[in-house]
Amino acid sequence: MAQPTLLLTRPAPQSQRFAAEFAERFPGVPVLISPLMQIVNLPLSQDVAGVDALILTSENAVSALAPQTALRLPAWCVGSRTAAAARAAGFPVAGVAEDAASLTNLLKTHAQGTNLLHARGRHVVADLPTALAPAGITVAEAMAYDQTACPLTEQARALLTRPGPVLAPLFSPRSARLLAEAAPPHRLHIAAISPAVAQAAEPLAPLRLELAARPDAGALLDALGRLIATLQQTPPHGA
Repeated sequence: MAQPTLLLTRPAPQSQRFAAEFAERFPGVPVLISPLMQIVNLPLSQDVAGVDALILTSENAVSALAPQTALRLPAWCVGSRTAAAARAAGFPVAGVAEDAASLTNLLKTHAQGTNLLHARGRHVVADLPTALAPAGITVAEAMAYDQTACPLTEQARALLTRPGPVLAPLFSPRSARLLAEAAPPHRLHIAAISPAVAQAAEPLAPLRLELAARPDAGALLDALGRLIATLQQTPPHGA
């Protein structure tokens, strides 16, 4: 079996953290970081005052919001990392869900009739104001950061043009689309964090795709483990 290489395309801080977690699980597998997005904090487009609680769907939202308001309103969070970042920044955590769909259900049950503010990036997947309106929940949106596209590095382009398996974990539909736009045709082995990401990765025509059992980094590492195990069982000419 040819040695696989892990290609990480998340913003640099998140890629570096995931690379460290991956190295603990799979020592000896080379890792190349080539972010396809850079997080740029923006002045808030909506006043935080006058709402009952916040919706925080990423760590980036916490980092962008915290320095711009002295108010520490309760926060409904997507993901344990977002919740941990919110607590560290002084926001009381009202509840945590694993993804936007689960958060929508949680809010419909526990936040009916409230006014919420979603501190979000320029690019989002879920339309929370529309999803929550039937429950009498008003959601204002505050643009807190942008996810600006970046080109692949020369090292990443070289990796994608030479033989050998490349492992590509994908964390968002936009990451999948950006990789499809940037990458030359290549037989990628993709681990997708959700069905929506797997669908967005279809233009990449991956040789193999593993779907994470849960939308979190641990489950994505498990999916990468399944890809690596399959590669180890593949004859050299099929790698």
